[in-house]
Amino acid sequence: MKLKVFLLMLTLVMTSAAGAKAQVTIGMRKEPSPGSLLDLKEMSAADNTTATKGLGLPRVSLSNLNRLYPMLPAGYSDEEGTKHVGLVVYNMNRYANNRDVIEGEEYDPTGLRVWNGSRWQSMKKQGTLLEKITRVDYVFTGTVQTFTAPQDGEYLLEAWGAGIATSPENYPAGYCSGVIHLAENQVIYVYVGGRNNMFNGGGSASNGNKGCGATDFRLVAGDSDTEWDKPLSLNSRILVSGSSGGVGKSHSSRGQYAGGLEAWSRAGKSYCATQTQPGSGGAFGQGGPASSSNSPCGGGGGYYGGKGEDFTWAIAGSGSSFISGMTGCVAIDPTATNEPRTQDAGANTTALNYHSSFGTSPTWADGDEIIFTHCSMIDGRGYEWNTGARAAVSIGVPDLPDGTPLPDGNLNSGRARIMLLVPVQ
Repeated sequence: MKLKVFLLMLTLVMTSAAGAKAQVTIGMRKEPSPGSLLDLKEMSAADNTTATKGLGLPRVSLSNLNRLYPMLPAGYSDEEGTKHVGLVVYNMNRYANNRDVIEGEEYDPTGLRVWNGSRWQSMKKQGTLLEKITRVDYVFTGTVQTFTAPQDGEYLLEAWGAGIATSPENYPAGYCSGVIHLAENQVIYVYVGGRNNMFNGGGSASNGNKGCGATDFRLVAGDSDTEWDKPLSLNSRILVSGSSGGVGKSHSSRGQYAGGLEAWSRAGKSYCATQTQPGSGGAFGQGGPASSSNSPCGGGGGYYGGKGEDFTWAIAGSGSSFISGMTGCVAIDPTATNEPRTQDAGANTTALNYHSSFGTSPTWADGDEIIFTHCSMIDGRGYEWNTGARAAVSIGVPDLPDGTPLPDGNLNSGRARIMLLVPVQ
């Protein structure tokens, strides 16, 4: 009650002062400086010192440095964005999605940031050379790509699944990310899926559109640069962003989108992958094939793959996503060998079972659990699944590493990024 009375009195004082004069001083009965609209001061010392305390700016956890979140809802207009130019906050989220790191800017996104109309611009000093060389972006190549940790530390791994742009409705893929500790010289294998491509799980289609391949990070590679489906390699996946299924050549609008703990299709649940099973005809890491030659379409790749479709008017199912350690994810059974492992419904982390063909790791020992923190799983429509269920409101899919916005989710080949989180000194 006392607090309410105090706030009411403070409001009345400020309102009356503002009504009498456009410039205001808070902290003492003293005229504001001529160039100040609002002057915060409690004294006037000879050395021009005016206070012994500071201004406490709002401390906000920004989720995306290219969006006015959480201030405004998803889908706000450009006009609204322009109205907020000059807005200043102290960002508390070190793991903000899509930090849009540019040449010369630090990699630690915390600290003072000002909204410039299109992004939260840092008010820190520029980064060092070490900080500039610890980010690696990956695009679709159709082969395995590698990352070797340059030093012991915390790393942010990000993956965008592959989606499809078509008419009358797009079929988008989403995004997954998490932070994990890597030791120096730890190798991570990166598999980036392509649009309408069988590499990394896109379902086959003999006379139509193939499914899209998933994007994932692994601890074991295949026996060749192009072998993505070696069972031991698939079993070692620690983060997967699911991708969209193919589209028949004369399809009608039967919406679907990839990613999330389970994918979604207007055609029914049998089309889409979950944490424990594929869409009909799909498999662990593999989109289902189309068995006919009548302009069919293959299923999308993912943790589990989506259903393939045999009809020219149809749309195939999409793949699911997975992040080791995230609530709601269901990991594979660590007791299996090279064959696809059965599911352990009680575990959401990938527990490693090393043997001679698996090799050694400078980070993890036999039986260790690999757990990501600060997980973010967003499906193709922009809905988060971080709590183990789909959120009620879409926040959008984070922009690609090159800054390309994704207002409708990712509608092209997948992308990936690995970044060492180096605090600015």
